[in-house]
Amino acid sequence: LKRFDDAAWQQAASSCVDHAYMIRQLLPPDRIHNYAHNEEWLVRTYNELGRAKDALALARSLVAVPRYPDLNTLDKANTSASYGRTRLIETLVKWELWSELRRLSATPWLSAADAPPAHQVTLQRALASAAFAEKDAAALRRAIAELEKLQPKAKTTAETKSKVGKAAELTPPAPATETRKALPANAAAKAAQKTAQAAKSDAPPAAPPQTKPSAPAPKKDLAAAPAPDATKKLTPAPDTSAKPKAEPKKKKPEPAVVALQEARALLQVLEKKPDAAEALLAAEYLDATERVRALLHLGRKEDAVKQIEKLPQDLLGQIIRAHTAWQGGDRALAESAFKKAHDLAYAMDTDLPAARRLFQLAYKLKHGGKWRADPPVRDDLGERPAFDRLGPLHWHPPTAPMLKLEPVSDSPPDLHAAQPRLLLFYLGAGCSHCVEQLDAFAKTAEAWKKAGITVHAAAPGTQAEVTQTWDVVESGKNLPFPIWRDPTGETFKAWRAWDDFEKMPLHATILLDAENRVRWLDISWQPFMDAAFLLKEAQRLLSLDEVDQFTALPTSDDAKQVVSSANR
Repeated sequence: LKRFDDAAWQQAASSCVDHAYMIRQLLPPDRIHNYAHNEEWLVRTYNELGRAKDALALARSLVAVPRYPDLNTLDKANTSASYGRTRLIETLVKWELWSELRRLSATPWLSAADAPPAHQVTLQRALASAAFAEKDAAALRRAIAELEKLQPKAKTTAETKSKVGKAAELTPPAPATETRKALPANAAAKAAQKTAQAAKSDAPPAAPPQTKPSAPAPKKDLAAAPAPDATKKLTPAPDTSAKPKAEPKKKKPEPAVVALQEARALLQVLEKKPDAAEALLAAEYLDATERVRALLHLGRKEDAVKQIEKLPQDLLGQIIRAHTAWQGGDRALAESAFKKAHDLAYAMDTDLPAARRLFQLAYKLKHGGKWRADPPVRDDLGERPAFDRLGPLHWHPPTAPMLKLEPVSDSPPDLHAAQPRLLLFYLGAGCSHCVEQLDAFAKTAEAWKKAGITVHAAAPGTQAEVTQTWDVVESGKNLPFPIWRDPTGETFKAWRAWDDFEKMPLHATILLDAENRVRWLDISWQPFMDAAFLLKEAQRLLSLDEVDQFTALPTSDDAKQVVSSANR
């Protein structure tokens, strides 16, 4: 139906309800399996409408979602980390927001030296486009140099995946491995019992009882069979030997190869090489929008007009089509494309470069500045509540529940200080896995301190029970962080670190920021052990700016200035 305004409202309303539930339940976003896809789809819907600010804000909120090693790190597709970064770059490039792209590329929003090669290629390709648009040959060469470094990495990764895939076809799957700790003894015994029962059920059934064989069927007398009618013509089998074999489908090059080819072609254009236009036209997988812009840069307007049929049919595609046709002197084509863009631009941000281009075309084509249609009026909508009644449009860290704990250590630091804190909720000295967790984080205590994050441990029980922790950890009373106790279990329950069925506490690892918001949370029957991962993730999360309204768009031209430039 292409009712993108309607779709945007429905998708946004769904997000509001999801976010309200997640925040209320202290549930990390990617624990809902289709959350990331729903959000990135809304980003694409916003881009269809030209709502770049909303698209960017939502993409940034995806980047700010906490990450977990087994769930949603950047190397995993279809997650908030991967979708957020991809849609953020895609939106910045689509709407030519080059200065913001360069700014974010130097911040944790986009910079990630350890990002998978595919993500690095996407960023360098975008920076190459920015350098070309801003006529910065030096920056374009830097992007090319980075893409050249990424060529073997991207190829090696692809080959590795291919080899792994072939090996998987020949090798039976290995048993799944647990990334945390083994099951308790009683659980392991139950699992073994289930396995034995399953094996018993899979055994072949007993042989059926022997029965007396039936008498053989009488043989047919072939001589008595009627002879075939020689007068009837037999239809010969079709001859398929003459049919030509279908050619194998041409495989598209790796993204790193395409990106490098595109960047080199753009550099030839900037350097005004004699064969630059031919290189653009020969680059089979060059982005259609990039090719048209580059041909216009070279003054090859007729060639640019010939290429516009390859442009997408969306709002931006129609704007570029109309602009290119006007530049090439094809007024009829420009008028046709302008009309389509005009009808699609009813919700477009007015301060985008593409919006200003469309506004100028309205004057050039004698439409009196009427560059976009009014928003459509729908008569088939139900009641639509305000978003603030449903929940927040973007996910944000929930406010921390209460921390009603009593100190076990002497003179511990302030548990409620306005600074980042890491809380380790453990079950007590009798839990061997808990002791391993405390030892693991004790070994990284100095790194946490350098990062400005204080570490605290807390367990349920009496003073005497909790003090036994020092008897079982490696560092004894020199444990480099204080211990607290929850005498009634009230705090564990408030954090949902409690098994209501077993009436027992659960392990919880919690990162709070200086504003007492929950930036990272893991609650499980087993403790989180990867202290190095969590330290790095904590530094990433705490270094991000607030997910706010995007404000770095180019300043809108005064209407008189736009009219003046259109009439030149």
